[in-house]
Amino acid sequence: GRASVQVQDGKTVIKLSPGARKRAGVSVETLREVRNRQQATVPATVLAATELATLRDQYVAGESLVKKGEIALGVDGKEYQRLKGLYAQNQNVSAKVLQAAQGQLQSDQAGLAAARQRLELVRDGIRQSWGSVVAEWVASGAPALQRILEPQDVLVEVTIPAALKSARPSSVRLDIPAGNTVTANLVSLFPRVDPRIQGFSLLYLSLERPGLVPGVNPVARFAAGRLKNGVVVPVSAVVWWQGSAWAYQQTEAGQVVRWHVETGAPVRGGYFVTNGLASGDRIVVEGAQMLLSTELAPQRESAGGEDTD
Repeated sequence: GRASVQVQDGKTVIKLSPGARKRAGVSVETLREVRNRQQATVPATVLAATELATLRDQYVAGESLVKKGEIALGVDGKEYQRLKGLYAQNQNVSAKVLQAAQGQLQSDQAGLAAARQRLELVRDGIRQSWGSVVAEWVASGAPALQRILEPQDVLVEVTIPAALKSARPSSVRLDIPAGNTVTANLVSLFPRVDPRIQGFSLLYLSLERPGLVPGVNPVARFAAGRLKNGVVVPVSAVVWWQGSAWAYQQTEAGQVVRWHVETGAPVRGGYFVTNGLASGDRIVVEGAQMLLSTELAPQRESAGGEDTD
């Protein structure tokens, strides 16, 4: 009841006796056809939020000047109306005093107009750098801004190439260097454009995670293009070796062959695959790791044995 490892047509074939199969805990499932969209993989950059804190301070300072201008205008406006009334009655105040009050009122009006214009320029600057949604967050001091500054959330720029110019995915999956995946949701168009890239940028919001720090470049993935036929290879069927993913197909009773699995299109519970494995194929969903150990054992035992895959 041993397992034997042979090379046939360039593929490593493992033959298992019923006893060896039982010991390895091998169980198989038949792959069924599913339809799924192709996955687009695009570059992303985690953005620093420190600039937003500075912009919020600038906006608050600008708002303060506008409020002061409005108060001054209100006080001086009432005083001008009071003096104007007195002057109209019996000229109890001199024309000179009334003119001075009118001059102060006009000065207040000009100052308030200038303060409002400066505040609008700050807002326009935020809009041009970060987009209208973030500009609104900064202007209102929204909870969303506070979460970014703390940081509980992070902003991520996702670059959409010209070939996908109609793509506006409401969410993308970010592959964090630490090996995890996190979902990021669309905020708005991102006005900044890198002249070296033919395309445009979108701004996304993600929960803060270890590894998602300013300057890091995670890979963003989203469904795009036409529906394609393929199969979902379950996570339990996949083994990793030499940086690649593999699964074992049962080619006939008691015989399995290792196949490369593309992992570029992760879906719930596994990976969407359009090449190699197909509907109707029977693959090992339990015991795959034991099969890999069995396959590699002859290579380890032989001095510098060649990789026969």
